[in-house]
Amino acid sequence: MRIKDIEIDPERCYDDFEWSEISGKKRSTLAADRSPGRGVPFIRIGRKPFYLGRDIIDTILRGRVSFIALVLVAAVTLVAAIGATAQAAVGAGLLP
Repeated sequence: MRIKDIEIDPERCYDDFEWSEISGKKRSTLAADRSPGRGVPFIRIGRKPFYLGRDIIDTILRGRVSFIALVLVAAVTLVAAIGATAQAAVGAGLLP
């Protein structure tokens, strides 16, 4: 599944850093959601939580994650890429 330039592989596991970036939620919020069973179902390997891609997709499709957060993550990524490209062009003397 691909949402606003964020591709989620249903066969892959995502750690809490990745799910935080995708959802736009802080890791502390994800941890709080895991405790009472809210949020995306997860598995633990050792002490580290992982989220299955298919569970993330299911959660998004059920509307439990804001699409606005996903759009914001994509926009921030795009702005960072544009900034890096512009900075490289200035460094190469292509832009004033």
